[in-house]
Formats: sequence, structure tokens, C-alpha cells
Amino acid sequence: KERRTMSLVALPILMSFFAVGSAHDNTAGALLGIDFGSEWIKLSVISQGSHRADTILNENSERKTMSAFLIPEPASNYPRQFGEAAMVKPHKAFVYLRELLGMEYNPNGTYGPHQFFHKMIPDCSSKFYKIKIMQDNQTYSPEYLNAMLLYYSKARAEAHTGKNISKCVITVPPYFTSSQRLALLSAARIAGLKVLSLLNDGTAVALKYAAENLNLNTLRGNRTMLFFDMGATGTKATLVRFQPVGAGETRSAGAVQVLGVGWDEELGGAAFTACVVQLLLRSADPRVARERRAITRLQKEANKAKQVLSANREAVVTVDDLLPGLDFRHSLRRQDLEAEWEPLFARAEQVVLDAVTAAGMTLDQVKGVEVTGGAWRVPGVQARLAELFFPVVIGKSLNADEAAAEGAAMMALALDSTPRGRVRQPDVKDVLGRELKLTAAGALGAVVAPAVLFVPAGTTLHVLDATKWTTINFTLSAGGDFLASLWCSGVEHGTTVKEIGWWAWPMLGWWSWPVLGWNPVGHGQSRSSRTSPEQLLGRYAIIGVARSLGKESRMGAEDKRLKLGPRAGANAEVVVWVQIDRSGVADIIRAERIVRRTVPPFKTSTCSSGRKEEQFLGEVMERQNLTVVRVGNGGGWSGLSLGEEADAA
Repeated sequence: KERRTMSLVALPILMSFFAVGSAHDNTAGALLGIDFGSEWIKLSVISQGSHRADTILNENSERKTMSAFLIPEPASNYPRQFGEAAMVKPHKAFVYLRELLGMEYNPNGTYGPHQFFHKMIPDCSSKFYKIKIMQDNQTYSPEYLNAMLLYYSKARAEAHTGKNISKCVITVPPYFTSSQRLALLSAARIAGLKVLSLLNDGTAVALKYAAENLNLNTLRGNRTMLFFDMGATGTKATLVRFQPVGAGETRSAGAVQVLGVGWDEELGGAAFTACVVQLLLRSADPRVARERRAITRLQKEANKAKQVLSANREAVVTVDDLLPGLDFRHSLRRQDLEAEWEPLFARAEQVVLDAVTAAGMTLDQVKGVEVTGGAWRVPGVQARLAELFFPVVIGKSLNADEAAAEGAAMMALALDSTPRGRVRQPDVKDVLGRELKLTAAGALGAVVAPAVLFVPAGTTLHVLDATKWTTINFTLSAGGDFLASLWCSGVEHGTTVKEIGWWAWPMLGWWSWPVLGWNPVGHGQSRSSRTSPEQLLGRYAIIGVARSLGKESRMGAEDKRLKLGPRAGANAEVVVWVQIDRSGVADIIRAERIVRRTVPPFKTSTCSSGRKEEQFLGEVMERQNLTVVRVGNGGGWSGLSLGEEADAA
């Protein structure tokens, strides 16, 4: 029998400012908040006619479900299995599927911090590379596979409420690129979900905290807090400013504004577990590193030992029959592990410093710190945070299994157009996690300057007000039609990750850690995998410049009085509009040519004093719309000419 858990949140920040006497509209459907993690999925729903978020339990009455599922063999009649049930066949279960969204094909099978052992093939359709995953002679796209997980989430929510659900908000890491976000939106559409917005998970946690721990009605002055999230495979820090009622652009319901973010995509509980395994292998028989089953069992015990050492000084790792006729026993001390973990502690500290620096602030300006995720419980991580923010006490009040999902559900309520009574909404602002780059290249020898322009990381994104979607205008000088490309910047982490053995089989559960895979250079050596390259988001043909220049030249020849502006003539002044929507997806939406004309004196008159006066029309500016054609998505476009790409489009 399914248990249902009701959150004790009275009325979250986005719902707590409703007027007395408002009536619920029974026509409003339920709204779903999805904390869509790489390893775990957590769900929260706001039911029809309600303003309160409920946490949804899975079939095992747990608050989180593994991001794993199993497709049975075609000849069998077994249904698809999700969560822990999928791990009955770990070699066939699909895990860490979120990491494949929006990614280019990698022949090594490595995507983010994970290596996948399913057969991957490139999909070269539409002249850009995507990934196809093969199993039992069937091929699947990452969008389709993630859609299965989202459809399962939708089904769980509908079973919880007894109603159909279509609207949702999904959390994503702040480092997700536009390509990854677009791929996730496609997966949601396949699953029958209408995504009101993608929301950075740190922002969702901040909304939950404001609802549970702050009261914007009584808050005196602004309050700046940092939310530190160390999960299984990634670490993020989000610096947030809370403004009381009467502040912010809304001037009524307060504001929640993200000031800066920092992250490390490969630092999490899995990295700490990998160090424990590395330490155990030093004292184990050399054959263990070459036995898949032995490594699997050792990983499980290593994660147990890590948890024991979070509260104790010593732990004993015992594995019977690790190899045939060989038992393994080793005593671990916390101080030995902390020496191994020291580089990881430094990386965790850098994530915090990156967030504070991105906001243009200093550590002493942060008035509160809250931690979420499971890996923050490592004593060394807590000690580093306490040292950084002393004398601020590190808060541990948020439930990591609920916070982001409930924050996403609150945002869904704020964005839902269906009336549910009068709800006063604070102003919510997020930031662009990664820098965007616009490059321009002319066709047929035309010159475009400047050739490279940037949208800086930290650019404010308006989440609630669709009329305030961020738009950046770039002014270019072009001698003809040209190609504009949008890129998402890469990240240089500057460190290396160690492979721990010949095989590390995918293992999920409470002892989970990521797949590291086969080490071709030998056991225990380092590999440089801390750099993520630039990612192409899309290419666009800007058409009409040459035609406009030709028309301008003819007009100048016909009317000798007409003088072209300093940037017209040989080159055209072009403005390109880059828009970033509330989900963080960037797109070129418009392009214009600016025509400036100066007309010489055209009229002479004599005033009453007998002095002659000349009247000037002065400079006239005209905007001419150009045609913007998207000629390619991100990932692997070969060097086609402008004409070939336009024909393909």
C-alpha cells in the first residue's frame, strides 16, 4: 500500500503571500517538480486546488529513485524495470543517462565523469553528430531513453494524485549548456510533459529555504547566503541574495536573486570513494585490480567504510572470498584517508571561491551557509567550509531529498497561468552559468568585424517575467551575408583524475559510485580529463546584407545629395539579437541592418534681419530587417559553405 508524505512547509515563498479569502480554482491541474539528477530522481507535486508541495514516494516508500531502468529482451514479456529493480541485470541497465544529453559522440565512451559500456554509435543524420545507444540490436537516442525516466516520473506523480499531470519544472545543474537543456526539453516532450521552465538546482534549493527558514514579510534588509551542494558526482555552490517584501523590481513580494555560481562537474561522493578504493588496492593482491567481480565487491565495502569514517576514527574493511581462496581485511584510519582526500578538499574550496568571485563579493559578505547533498558529511569538507566562513555557523537544516524538487514545484506554481487564487510572487532572477561566444564569418570574401563577441557568465536571467527574457544586442560590420555561430565556453579545471583499476562496473544504490572504466595506460596512472571543450550551440545564416548594400549603392548613385554614413558604403552596420530564455537556452532571434543617412542643406531662407539661414535634415537612421536562418545545431558540422548550409536548411 502506497504511503504518502506531506511536506510541513506552510506555504512556500512563491505561495506564501496570497490574499485572505482567495478561492481555489478546481480547474487547475497538478504541477510537478522534478529534481532530475545524474544518479537520483526526486519528485514533488502541488495538487489540484492546492498551494502546498507534497513529496512523492516510489514503490519502495522511498523519497528518491535511482536514475536507472532496464529494457527487457525483445523476446521476453517482462515489463521495463525502473530504479533498484533495474539493477538485477547491471550489465544491461541504463544508468547516468542525463550525462548523454546534448553531447557529441565520443569514441572512447566517456561523457562527463562517466564511462558507458553500452555500444555507442554516431548518428550523422541532418549533418550533425548525435549519439545512438545499441542494445539487443536496437538503437536508442539519449532523448528517448531520458524520456522513459521522465515518463516514469510522470506516472508516479499521477498515481500519487489520481489526476493527469502535464506541467512541470525540471532542475538542471548550472553548468548545463543550451544543447543539453534543449535535449532535456525534447525528452520531456516525448514523455508528454510541458516544461514551464528548466531551473538551476541551486536556485530551486534557495526557494525551498526561503519558504521554510525565511519570512520575506518580516525580513529586515537583504540577506546573502551560499548554498553548497555536494552530490554523488558533482559539486555546486550558489550565492543568493534574499530581499524582503517591498524590495526588488516587483516592489511588493520581495526578491530571490542568484548572484554567482561555481561548480566542479567531477567532484562528489564518488571521487571520495574512488580514493578509498585506491588505498585498499595498494594493500590487496595485484590480481584484484584485474577481476571485475572483486573490484565490484571492493567498491561496495569502500563506500561503507567512507560512511563509517564520517562519524568514527577507524573502520575495518572485510571481504570474504574476494578472490578464490583469498579473504581481504584492512584497517582504515580517517587521518590516512584525509591525506588522500586533500586535493578533493581543495577543489571543494575552489568551488565556493568561484561562486563568491563570480558575484564580485568577498567571503565576509556571506551571512549564512546551507549544505545539501550527501557528500558534505565528509568531516574534511565540513571543516573546510567552517574555516572559510568562520564565524558563520554551517546550516544543515535542508532535506536534500526534498529541497530541490519542492523548489521546482514552487516555481511551477509561480509560472502556471491557470488561476489558483491570488498569489503574490517575488521577483526571481538566475544567472547564466557558462559564457557564450558569438563568432561571425563572411561569405565570398566578405569581412565581418569584430569576428568574436561574448555574453559573459553571470548574465542575469529573468525567470518569472517572460517579457524580460535576456536579450543581448551585438553590433557588427559586415560586407555581405554571413554566418553567425553561437558557442558555449569550455571549462579548464587544471587537475587530473586517476583511474582506479582495470574495470569499475556500474553500481547503483546507497553504495553507488560512477563508472570509471578500463584504464588503457595501466593501473593507478593519471589521465588529463579535467578540460571540457567549447560546444557549438547553433549556426545561423544572416541573409539580406548584400542585397541591402546593393540597394544603398544604387540609391547613392541616383541621388547625389545622399551621403552614406561612415559605417555604410563598403560595409553594413548589423545588429544581431541573442536571446536567453528562462530555461537558459540561447538563440539568435533577429538581425537588423542599421542604415544611417546624412542629407546636405536642402533649403535656404532669409530671415527678418536679412541673414540667410540653411535648414538641415541631419542624420536619419533606418532599421532594415534581415533574414535569420538556422542552418545547423551543435555538434560536428563539417566545413560547408554558406550556400550549401542554406540549401540544407
